[in-house]
Amino acid sequence: MSHEVEDHCLYFVAGRFHRIMTKLAEDAFLPSGLAPSYAYILLALSRKEMTQKELGETLHFQPSTLTRFVDKLLKDGYVHKRQEGKYVHIRLTEAGDGKLTEIRGCLKVLYRRYVDLLGKETAEQLVSDIKGAAAILEQD
Repeated sequence: MSHEVEDHCLYFVAGRFHRIMTKLAEDAFLPSGLAPSYAYILLALSRKEMTQKELGETLHFQPSTLTRFVDKLLKDGYVHKRQEGKYVHIRLTEAGDGKLTEIRGCLKVLYRRYVDLLGKETAEQLVSDIKGAAAILEQD
């Protein structure tokens, strides 16, 4: 592969970074029995009940993806859905709430792992830089 792609293409580098972080996250969340995306949904709902639209906006998930994830969490007994007019409200069940301590533990494992590899300052700077870049690119 050409070095211009490996060294200078944001799409290529971001994809590689995403695959590496996905593997780290999947390994960290393995003890919970949940994929990281499902765990983050439960964490978001730990603060309050949300409409499916609010949840999607909070986590930056496409509606069809979020529907699939919520349906699985509903089937597994971690969330409850309630229709109110055109809005679908989602909240944690007792089982979902009971999973939060384990999920937070997995999140700490993930954080420690990437901080050990990158260093705290680099990790925090990367989070800030990627978040800022994503916000700019979303404006397009």
